[in-house]
Order: sequence, then C-alpha cells, then structure tokens
Amino acid sequence: VFHTLDHLPVGLVASREGSMLERVLAAWGDHPRIDVLGPGLNSSNSVVSRTGVVSFMIRYGNAKPGLYLHYNYVVAVLNDLFGVQARGGCACAGPYAQWLLGISPELSIEMEHCLAQSAQEVLRPGFVRVGVHWAMSDDDVEVLIAAVRWVADNGWKLLAAYTFDRETGEWLHRMDVPERRRVWISNMHIATAAAAASAKETVAAAPIARFEAGLGIGHGAPSKALRGAEDLLLAAGASLKEAYSSAQVALSQSKWPVLHADYAHLLWFALPADVAFTLKSSQPDRPQLIPSGESVFASNHSPRPEHSVLDAQKIQIRSSEDPGIAMHETTDEAWDQLQDMIPEAEEEEEDGTLHDHKAVSFSSCQLRPSIPKPLRGMVGKAISDFKMIEDGDRLLIGLSGGKDSLAVLHILLALRKSAPINFEIAAATVDPETPEFNPWPLVPYLEALGVKYHMLSKPIIEMAKTHMDPKRPSLCAFCSRMKRGMLYSCMRDNGYNVLVLGQHLDDFAESFFMSAIHNGLLRTMKANYWVQQEDVRVCRPLLYVRESHTATFAKENKLPVIADNCPACFAAPKERHKTKVLLSSLEFDYPALFSILLRTMRPLYALTTADRGNGVLALETEGGDGGSLDALRARRTQVSSGGVHGNEGRRRASPKMHDDADEDAAAELVLSACGPSAAGDTVCGMDSTPEESLLQDWGSSSKVVRQTKTNRVHEHLPPLDRGVGFMPGFMMGLAFSAAAVTTWHVVSARRSTS
Repeated sequence: VFHTLDHLPVGLVASREGSMLERVLAAWGDHPRIDVLGPGLNSSNSVVSRTGVVSFMIRYGNAKPGLYLHYNYVVAVLNDLFGVQARGGCACAGPYAQWLLGISPELSIEMEHCLAQSAQEVLRPGFVRVGVHWAMSDDDVEVLIAAVRWVADNGWKLLAAYTFDRETGEWLHRMDVPERRRVWISNMHIATAAAAASAKETVAAAPIARFEAGLGIGHGAPSKALRGAEDLLLAAGASLKEAYSSAQVALSQSKWPVLHADYAHLLWFALPADVAFTLKSSQPDRPQLIPSGESVFASNHSPRPEHSVLDAQKIQIRSSEDPGIAMHETTDEAWDQLQDMIPEAEEEEEDGTLHDHKAVSFSSCQLRPSIPKPLRGMVGKAISDFKMIEDGDRLLIGLSGGKDSLAVLHILLALRKSAPINFEIAAATVDPETPEFNPWPLVPYLEALGVKYHMLSKPIIEMAKTHMDPKRPSLCAFCSRMKRGMLYSCMRDNGYNVLVLGQHLDDFAESFFMSAIHNGLLRTMKANYWVQQEDVRVCRPLLYVRESHTATFAKENKLPVIADNCPACFAAPKERHKTKVLLSSLEFDYPALFSILLRTMRPLYALTTADRGNGVLALETEGGDGGSLDALRARRTQVSSGGVHGNEGRRRASPKMHDDADEDAAAELVLSACGPSAAGDTVCGMDSTPEESLLQDWGSSSKVVRQTKTNRVHEHLPPLDRGVGFMPGFMMGLAFSAAAVTTWHVVSARRSTS
C-alpha cells in the first residue's frame, strides 16, 4: 500500500478522500436521526479541514431530542449485518471529545464519579467512528453510506435482540456464541484437480489457496458474501423480519442487566427493554420507553429520563442550492466553550509544588455524615463476631483517601459515641511522593474532624530502583511491604495497637477467586490477626459490607474522596477487573452469590493463629476458642508471667504469627496492579509446593497421620506449578485444603483422647 502511495501524484489522495467525505456528509447530514459531529465553518467562513474519519451518533427517536443508540451497539450492528468495521470513541479522549458530545465540565465530573463508584462502563458517553480511504472503491463508499442510513432507520428495532455487559460496555447479539461462528478445520475439503483447473494454475497450486478454497473463503471458491449496497440492504431487511422468530430471540423470554438506580439521570441511550416494550405495544413502529424504572434499574422508583444528558455538536449540512460550502458554520461561542473546558494550570510555588489558594471548607454532611442503620449494623456485627475492638484499644486507620477507608473512619467515629467501651481513633496515610498521587487534601479534612492524623512520606518508587529484590521484581510487592512497614512503625512509635484497614466483602471475594484461579490456593485476607511481633493487630471491620454500600455512603455525603491511583505501577489492576466482571455476571444469575461466598470463606478469613507447637491449625469457630483472641492473650500472658518455662515452652506457646501475616499480605497483594504474579508462592514464604507447605512442621504427634495424608495427596495429585490454570489449579487447591482440614481434625481428636 505504501509503495503504491509513493507513486501517486501529489494531492491525489487528499482530493479523492475529500470527495468521498463530501458524499458521506451529504448523505448523512440530512438524516433526522444521524448527528454527524465536529466543526463546520470557522470564524472566517471557510470550511474547517477534516480528515477522512467521521464521528457520529444515531438517535433512538423516542422524542426530540430524545435518547441515542449506544455507540457500541451501533458498531455491533454495522459489523453483524453489513461487515462494516467501525469503532466506538469515548469521551475519555479529552476536552475535544467531550465538547463534541456536549459534556459540560460539571457533567464531566459527575460522569467520572459515576464510573469510579459504580464501575458501569456502559454509561460512559461516546460516539461511532468510521473512515474513508483513498483505496476504497465507489461501491465500498455506497455500502458504508447505505449501511449507516439503514441503521439510523431500522437499527433500533433490533435492540431487543442484543444485550450488554454493564462492566465493559460491550454489546452482543443474544444468540452470539463462538460455536455459531467458528470455522472448523474438519470442514475443509481440498479442492479437486478439476476445480483447480478452473482457477489460475499458479494460485490453485498453492497450499494456502487450496486450504482457503476448501473452506469456501479462498480464490476460486463459490462466493457466499453479498456484494453491493442493494443486496446487503435486502439481506438486512430479511434479518430484521426474522430477528424475533422462535429460531432466534423470543421477546417473552427476554432478560437484560439492570443498572444502578443512583445514576438513572445519566442514562443517555435507549435500552433493549425499551424496544421489547415497544414491539409488544399497540404502536410497534414508534420508539417508546418502558414505564419508569420497570426492569431497568435496581430500584423501581427511579425516574427514567426521556432525553439524553448529552448535547452533541451536530453538523448541519447546507442544501445543494447553496454553492461552495458543504458544512454549516460552528459559531465562535461553541469554540469558546471548548476553551473553557481546558482547566487553567495551578500556580507553582518556589519549591516546585502546586497549591490551590482557595479556602478549604467542608459541609456539615461531610463532617457529620448520616450513617444508614444497615451499614452501621454490619460493621458492628463484624467487630463483635471477631472481637476486633476491645476496651482501651488505640486504633490507627490506614487512610488511603478512597471511599472505603473514609467510610470506615466515619462509621468507627459514630460507633465510638455509643459504644460501651473506650477506644481511641487516629489515622495515617502513606505518601509515596509521586506526582500522580496527592493525599494532602486529607490534612485539613482530618483536622476539621478532630482526628489525629499522621502523614507518612517516603520516596517509595525511587527506593525501589535500588532496594528491590531482583529475584522478586514486583513493584506492587515492594510498595505493599514498604507501606505496611511504615504503618507498623508509626503504630509502635505512637503507642497504637490495632491497625484498621478498609477492605470490604467484594475485596475478600476477589482475593479468594484470584488466589484459587491463578495460584491454585484457597486463601483470602484475614478479618482479625496478630503480626509476627505480636504487638500489633490488624482488623477489617468492613468484612460484611459490599462495595456498593460504601460507594453510596460516600456519594450521598459528598466525602472528599482522593482519586484511586496505584503509585507503584500507575496501571489499572486488569486481572482484578476481570474478576469483578466475572463475579458481577455470576451475581446477575445468582443474587445470593456474595452471601454464599461469605459463608464459604469463613474458615479462611476467620483464621487467627497457627500454633506450631501442638500441630493444630486453630480456627475461630462458634464451638471453641482454640484460635480466639482471648485464648491467644491467655497464652501470651502465661509466657510473659513465667507460667511456661524454657525455650520449648515458649516455642509451644508462641503462635506462628508470621504465617497469618504472610498469607494475608499475599491475599491482599493479589488485588494489586501486578496481579497474581506479585503474590506467587514465594511471597508467602512457601518455597516448596503448596501441599508440602500445608503439611510440614505440624509436630511429632501428627507424624503418622501427616505421612498417610501426604502420600494420599501425592498419589492422586501431581505437584502444582504456578500458572496451572483455572480448573486444575482450583480443584487441586480445593483437594489440598480438604486433605489439610481432615488432618487437623484427626490430630485434634488424638490430642483430646490422649
């Protein structure tokens, strides 16, 4: 292509693409449902230069202006019916893209908050983009024009045959599965000699050409693809007539994802449920909206917007009678709006730091938020179930500035007022001294709350360049260990004994799934445990709380949330996002998923101590206190008062705290941007295979049982390698855990009978 381009006359490419672009704009510009985006004329009344890429949106047609069709849906229909390759461009492209969509700075902030809190990517605004190329034929351009116009006229009628993913924003036909479009090699039939003779001899003799001809896609094979705009439009019309037949999608069995009710006013596109309602109504040819809230939002009382919050900058094509100009003028006011969307740079001080000189003030709801009783009750129950806070404790909250840590701060402040015990609350934030993360707005906020605050600053990223272990080169692991160490040091220097972290139930479930899927281990973070030195305890009071609860709490009270940012990798945790999408899709089919997972994970997050001396892995259960904090404190008191003598007694009475701490750190690290690779077995201090690590060092009293169980495990299950995959890794980890739990019960029974 580039070789051909070099031999074309100068200006020919621009001229040809320009003529194609005029044809496209003239054909789409007068359509009432197609909004072609972009500038028309500048202030000198001349046409603004454009590339061969056209951005547009298609309206649903329920009202004027009404709602739009989602850009990813339009892209899917263009591909499925016409083979037209388009793409969706979103508003995250910058101020220009937001200006094209008519998004004001205030709406942009609201949209950003919605995406950050709800993770519903389908609400992200955007537009469709297609392009013309100098190598396209006139027929190709006509197909492109006709395809988009057909979608503008009839595309909305197919909407109920599609569904969407709330977490990714993707749209797919409900019957679209890989098996329907997969081409099997077994279907290949090598072209016969007679067939080869009918084609060009040099082409047919080539192995690849014969292979393609056997699949019906190569040179000389019968052409199955429709050619020309007229044939494609006829085929599209036939597909529309059969879209809701018994062999395709039945409207009576339709089911689509529901959206978060708190962001109903930001819904800018029509939903499949709207078209299903329209087609079953008395006016199936007029686009309508489903009655407010029904089958659309999680709450049926949420008002449904009739018009989009977007106000696109549409090009109005002038009539052919107006010579010389193909596009209308875009006023200077519109360009001024674009300039206003670009924020002014903050003033820079002599020390190089940026400061905003506006006075800092906080509303009453930010300082004294209203805490819902269910949220308060769930936190109180977790504290009671695991004895996270006791009389005289001095709490240090690890405050990242996110919605979860701010929520746990305010809930504990409220509980302290009515608690029958006395405890102190302070907060600390680790500042890695990177320009991308700025926690300093928390300083005046904590001062206004009257909470003692520690800002712990250290150049973690710079330190990683020289101090990171080359054998374990994970920035996330290094950053996590540094931050936890700084928090522990702050606690010991200031006399705090309990570190409070803000992980919630979603975090526990994601850690559990990712550890099982990627590492073949059954583990998650701990609800309440001691660190190795036994002078600091770590607890997570949001164990029973869903992420949506903290998001709603932060939104309703307008808490000053610091934007989520990973100071180590500056990247989104992609593997964790996949797990979020997986759990979200499962919860859609099984609403009680997280309640069940909470019970499933209890033996993992309720683990408080592993006593190396008696060989028993103590679990905090309702029927015993072998692993409870009371029993642990009693043993520690016995050691410190001389009740147990000698090194052997100290060894037997000292719980194996570092196992809990290391396992908890690995379970938390798996959620980072580095993902499961940062939480491999070596992070937990397990240099051997997982089953060997679970069965080693259990004491002499369980020697026979240990040997029997180990042989049984090795007889049926091979050593587990890292990256073994989902099902093998998950099932092996489950088998190892079951074997270990069986051994624990046998050992406990032997000790009790003896």
